[in-house]
Amino acid sequence: MRNSEHNISLHIVLKSFEDDFDATERQVIFKILKDNEFEDEGLAGLKLLLEENNWDILKINQKFKSSEKRIDDLVIIQMNKNKKNEYLKYAAVLIPFIALITFYFTNNSNSIENHYIEEKGLPNLMTNKTVESNWNNLMKSYKLKDYQKAYEIVLNINEIKKQNDTAIYFKGVIAYKLQKTDEAKESFKEVLKFENSVFKYDAEFRLGFSLYNSGRKNEAKKIFQKIQSEKENPFQEDASIIIASFF
Repeated sequence: MRNSEHNISLHIVLKSFEDDFDATERQVIFKILKDNEFEDEGLAGLKLLLEENNWDILKINQKFKSSEKRIDDLVIIQMNKNKKNEYLKYAAVLIPFIALITFYFTNNSNSIENHYIEEKGLPNLMTNKTVESNWNNLMKSYKLKDYQKAYEIVLNINEIKKQNDTAIYFKGVIAYKLQKTDEAKESFKEVLKFENSVFKYDAEFRLGFSLYNSGRKNEAKKIFQKIQSEKENPFQEDASIIIASFF
């Protein structure tokens, strides 16, 4: 189950769960998981499982503790404990682990992401010719789902139009698609500082998702409750469903 694009495998991630695994290296591995999407079902399911447990490996390890002991007992009977094959060691975790991550991947129908409403993009709203060209390229990349390229372009636009709510909003939207949730959160908060921004409701709604996926669920709940209380907010009904389903 190897994903060569990101140079990470299920075996490496499982190894990082060991108590004596280097904490810094573990954070690097987790950052790769957080910052990327994976076609590999094992890695995708594992990421979902970690997200649901707030990236708390102690909590997850506890779930596999009894299974590990049972398999270790069987291994000790058959061979010297000091010579146990490394794969047998991981089998204790791998067997129940695969079952769980497959469950998360295939049965995650109640994920909050299912309630996320995709931004469709906009026509060119910029007046500066340089920005206009960049904006057209940005929207083209965004609509083609080339989010990394779109992100690079939107950063350039933000350098030119530092106080433009449109540019800041789309920086947040694209950052969110790249799972840069903290950056998305800050961008959406910045948009909300513009009193008359046409993106007010959109930014507020997406801020709730950014907070939730950053592990700040209480803050996210407050955002969705605020949206729920705003009769003029087009996301009011969506917020009500999210609150009933996830809080």
